[in-house]
Amino acid sequence: GEGTLAGDAEFLLDYGVPADSIPTEGDSRNTEENARFVAALLKRRNGAGARPQQTILLATSAWHMRRSVLMFEKYAPELHVIPVAADYEYTLIGTRDFSGRDFVPTSADFDRGNVLFKELIGYWGYRLFR
Repeated sequence: GEGTLAGDAEFLLDYGVPADSIPTEGDSRNTEENARFVAALLKRRNGAGARPQQTILLATSAWHMRRSVLMFEKYAPELHVIPVAADYEYTLIGTRDFSGRDFVPTSADFDRGNVLFKELIGYWGYRLFR
């Protein structure tokens, strides 16, 4: 629910950001609802009247960021969104010599491929049908 600080917010608190400056939303079931609910939450917090464009940090998975920004542009155009991508994938290749095993897919490779495929389908589905 509104006002509940979760794990990522703890990181901001550690850096001295006041808790009342970290609005959170915990009722959404997907990215589209999150964008709509965050926009409504900020409208309630800010009250009525003209305000300059508000800047927010949008923190989500690096894989998911492109689609998340699209949704916030649609449902919260009054917000200036700064993407803050998290959980970048990295590899150890380059720190060691190649071997034949580097060319044999693992279950983790298939999992990453599924995530990429889901995001590509979601992104283009959203662009075409929303």
